[in-house]
Amino acid sequence: MRQKGRVEKGLDTAYSDDPDEIGNIEDYHDFLRALKCAFEEVYKVMRPKGYLTIITNNVFSDGRMYPLAFDTVSTLSQEPFAWTPKDEKVWCQDDKSLLPLGVFNAWVGNRHHQYCLIFRKEGQADGGP
Repeated sequence: MRQKGRVEKGLDTAYSDDPDEIGNIEDYHDFLRALKCAFEEVYKVMRPKGYLTIITNNVFSDGRMYPLAFDTVSTLSQEPFAWTPKDEKVWCQDDKSLLPLGVFNAWVGNRHHQYCLIFRKEGQADGGP
């Protein structure tokens, strides 16, 4: 639904043609691996005891839900360079109209919230895991 709305407004839906761009990764598990690698680099330069907040949501694609918010917590919590999950906040976007849709006998959910995932670097002072 969001992609269609962006197209109708003449907005970009693809931000790069580069196949190595994280947003162009087709496979969900490959995407999670790339996400882990990106946040390992952040971990390396983050001060000890520093905090990281990631705003994300679960996504629907190809007729199913992918639990991206939950998988982000699980993936970033793995060694090496394991972020410590500290909290989550739900950002409710209640200024949108709520339209539960059934399209061609399939449920299409509305996304009216984001997860603000809060992590902390609990690693060594030298920047290592």
